[in-house]
Amino acid sequence: MKKFRNIVAVALSALMLIALCACSKDKGPDVTGKYICYEESYDNGASFNEPYGESYIELKKGGKGVYNVGLELSFKYTMDGDNFKGTVSFLGMEETMEGTIKDGIMDIRYGETIMHLAKEGVTPVKSTGNGGVSTSASGLNGNYTIYSMTISGQSLTYSDLVEGDMAEGSYVLFYGDGTGMLAFSGDEPESITYDEATGVITDAIGDTFPFSVDGELVTVEFANQDMTITYAPEASDVFSSNNGGTAGSLAEAFGQGGSNSKPDADFVAGYLGDWHGVAEYYDCTGIYEANNGNQCEVLARIVYDEELGELRPFVGMAFEGSNQYNFSISAAHEYDDGEYHYFDIEGLFMEQMLGEESIIEYDGEFNRLYVLATVDDGEGNVMKVVACLRHLDDEWDYENDYPYLEKEGVKYYKGMSFMDIAKLFQLDLDMIPEEGSATAGGSSATQTASGDYGMSNPSATGEATLEDMRALYQRFLEIRTNTYHQINYADVVEALGSDGIPWQDSENTWNDTKHSYKWSNGNGSFLYISFKIDEGEEWDCSCTYSSDVME
Repeated sequence: MKKFRNIVAVALSALMLIALCACSKDKGPDVTGKYICYEESYDNGASFNEPYGESYIELKKGGKGVYNVGLELSFKYTMDGDNFKGTVSFLGMEETMEGTIKDGIMDIRYGETIMHLAKEGVTPVKSTGNGGVSTSASGLNGNYTIYSMTISGQSLTYSDLVEGDMAEGSYVLFYGDGTGMLAFSGDEPESITYDEATGVITDAIGDTFPFSVDGELVTVEFANQDMTITYAPEASDVFSSNNGGTAGSLAEAFGQGGSNSKPDADFVAGYLGDWHGVAEYYDCTGIYEANNGNQCEVLARIVYDEELGELRPFVGMAFEGSNQYNFSISAAHEYDDGEYHYFDIEGLFMEQMLGEESIIEYDGEFNRLYVLATVDDGEGNVMKVVACLRHLDDEWDYENDYPYLEKEGVKYYKGMSFMDIAKLFQLDLDMIPEEGSATAGGSSATQTASGDYGMSNPSATGEATLEDMRALYQRFLEIRTNTYHQINYADVVEALGSDGIPWQDSENTWNDTKHSYKWSNGNGSFLYISFKIDEGEEWDCSCTYSSDVME
């Protein structure tokens, strides 16, 4: 999945809250002027097809400037000799943009993107196209990604490194002027200098590392960590011949066991409890475009199942009873790359599957919770939401929190319980976990065990044609109300021609008050339908579907 820095970068541009924060220093040469972006690449060396056509940075006197990425953003910058640095602050997090400016050429790295810009009137020095790397007579110049590693006598191939999530973000970048950047997966990159004549790299604190060049390969010795790393251009043929892997080598090298360990108790503790806040829509397109900039209140209750080692989050937005569109989170998976630590979430929102960028993150510095959610139906209809929440009756920090609950709202809700607010929002109370428990609405996780088929049966195939699923979906649209669709399970079986397969992934899809079933055609088209249980009948209350079912 994409790193959280990518999600924040999107939110930054969408909400137009970017601020490159630093104090200007009067060091180094006069670098003022307009710098046009002529080349961009990812930090693994893979180049974009072409840079964004209107991208430029204009540096002005006094450490002020403009960054244009389709819209103009004001910022501040600092120079220390040839070194350029800025800091992007957003939602309590900071992202660094840094690099060098020399002879009218600006080389900077921001997030996972490396940008090369030339001052107006200066001829760009483009790479060779070999993964952004040049090995001309002028010396090393470009981005080399990690190819192999030897640590404590144990050799790791590129396949091993990929399997262990250690390849992405591990690189050494040579600017061609004796300066560069060095990064390891999960860590912030650091500035380096290098001397090809002596074969020495020096980091920001003065530590030195010998390196050697053999053809297109660069090998660096990190003696202080008993480690040697070989780097190669991303487009190099060596990667296609280095894919065998060595079974168990990662565990042997780093003394690690399996990856299915439970989250750390102290880490989980910050997430638990009841939360109330505000969500804002951004970067919405298609049928959702009109929502951009709109805000909506949101509730969250998060509990932890210690026996299973699973976080059980409930999130509900104030849709005033239209709960078929609300969050239905089926799973939360811990993500930790050494730099970012949060939970990915799976499930439904707006009757669509949550995208990969959907997460829940606890910000311990400010004791607040963030929820980011994305849904995309593949037809140009995208909705994105960022929510900031605080514990009930907690004080809001109006300088650092965003979006936030207005002071009038804080006063209005003062003293209300979580369930009081949930009733005002007209949320589905059966979906809310009991306080301090890991089960929703008193239902038990054992209900989803094999043997409970609802109105279906153990031999159900869930087979349905795309035409039948489309026809049923259109029928839903025609008779939909704010409560039930007035179609029961028997009606669906008659329309689709088969019993559905019970969808028992979590208590959100299968519990005392709701049963969900799956139908598909075996070619990627699907229609999953949830039914509200009422006096022995099951009435359709929501559905999710593949994009071609909507056509």
